Amino acid sequence: KQWYQRRVAITAGGPKSIRDAETYCNNLNGHIFVPNNPEEMQWVTTRVYTNGWHYLGFFCSTGNSHEIKDTRTMTRENTQTIHNSMAGFRGAQPLHHQNQACWRNMRQSENADQYKNWHHDTCQTTHRFVCEIPISSTS
Repeated sequence: KQWYQRRVAITAGGPKSIRDAETYCNNLNGHIFVPNNPEEMQWVTTRVYTNGWHYLGFFCSTGNSHEIKDTRTMTRENTQTIHNSMAGFRGAQPLHHQNQACWRNMRQSENADQYKNWHHDTCQTTHRFVCEIPISSTS
């Protein structure tokens, strides 16, 4: 979908820890990719992902939850809104506020289960990532 391409610039990087990946994206005036709906997820994962794990911009949980609505995002977006539009997507394992505190996934063509059922991570391991960088309306 071209609408997504016009709204943000996309760049892939890695492998890095999630903190280093977010710093890399911040230096480009962006954040680690946070899907807002299944169409964005499909667009990014089919056009930008390479083989292997990729961090998503979700981290930490208000408890010990599998649900998007209970997490925080690098972009500070409303996770309840994202949760409502991402039916069928969730953590295969729960995120916790002390450990296993971020999610990663793969392309659907590589592993359909881990595309929708995201794997938890300590955030210290290194994986690929995608930065989404809003395109300024003045450019």
